[in-house]
Amino acid sequence: MTQTPTEDILAGYFSALRDRDLDRIASYFAEDIVYTDVCLHFTGRGRREVKRSFRLWFDTVAGAYAPTINDLQVAPGGYVLEWTLRYDFSGTLGLLSGQGPLELKMVSVGHIRDGLIVDNRDYWDLATVLRQFGISTVPPLPPSAGEG
Repeated sequence: MTQTPTEDILAGYFSALRDRDLDRIASYFAEDIVYTDVCLHFTGRGRREVKRSFRLWFDTVAGAYAPTINDLQVAPGGYVLEWTLRYDFSGTLGLLSGQGPLELKMVSVGHIRDGLIVDNRDYWDLATVLRQFGISTVPPLPPSAGEG
């Protein structure tokens, strides 16, 4: 089955993410990219600012960095992407400080124009990440009465 241009762009972008290649990552963004990490309340505007935010994130990576696409829905000019990020965290990023394995389940919603990502919004579950670091003791919700 042939991939769409959007699928090709996102596959290349994820390859650059796995390699932590900042210049290749930035090459998938329009000059006027608006990149939002909803959980961290961060919005970067322009390639340079977004590249800087990736550099800060990558400074916390010890070892392999494994973003994996789980599901991709493509619409004309846009995408919704469910993905998982696994890596060994080491350092400090906002509330997170220390080291250990980290897994984030994420959703990205974005648009592509002229072969470049023009906006992207990342959504992920901070409570699960905080539990992984022992910062939050709030347990996940129990299964509903109809389950199990």
